[in-house]
Amino acid sequence: GGPIVPAGTHPRDWAVVGALAGFGFLVNLGLFTAFARMSIGLALLAFYTYPALLALVGVIALHEPLDRRRGAALLLALGGMTLVVLGGLDPSGGLRLDPLGLVFAVGAGAAQASFALLTRHGFRSLPSEHATTGILTWIALAYALVALVTGPAGDLLAPLASSRLLGLSLFAGIVTAALSTFLFMSGIRLIGPLRAGIGSL
Repeated sequence: GGPIVPAGTHPRDWAVVGALAGFGFLVNLGLFTAFARMSIGLALLAFYTYPALLALVGVIALHEPLDRRRGAALLLALGGMTLVVLGGLDPSGGLRLDPLGLVFAVGAGAAQASFALLTRHGFRSLPSEHATTGILTWIALAYALVALVTGPAGDLLAPLASSRLLGLSLFAGIVTAALSTFLFMSGIRLIGPLRAGIGSL
């Protein structure tokens, strides 16, 4: 299994993990706030522009050229994502476009781009699985604090009320959160944030 804290881990890496947890917190907060204010499909369209932001930052700040192959892959991925999302929208149900919700969705995309860039350039000595554990632990603690401040403390125990809710919570935590975060981070560290971002579309 290996130690919880690997030998030789630089303290700066744990500071980066804290920053990544902050960006992850902002991604979820921004997206779910946007979902509450506008049509989910439109919010996702705004959020999934983040690979284009990654490409822009890479060219301007990191001096990473955007060659024709990567540019074409980016355009195809964004176009395909747009067609899929728009194809699932139901105009008869009414499309809600809220300016503040749009700001939250775009902000979540910016936080996701920041997460990807920091994962690539922020630390070296900490394995992805340890970083994932630290990130999700800090995010869970942050949301527990938010829940305690904004609502009844008993709501935190709601998943324990039934085996179905507990099962859904475990699935969401292990598969949709932990596994996806680990795979995304591993992909970023192997092939770079832009290609990993394109692949995530």
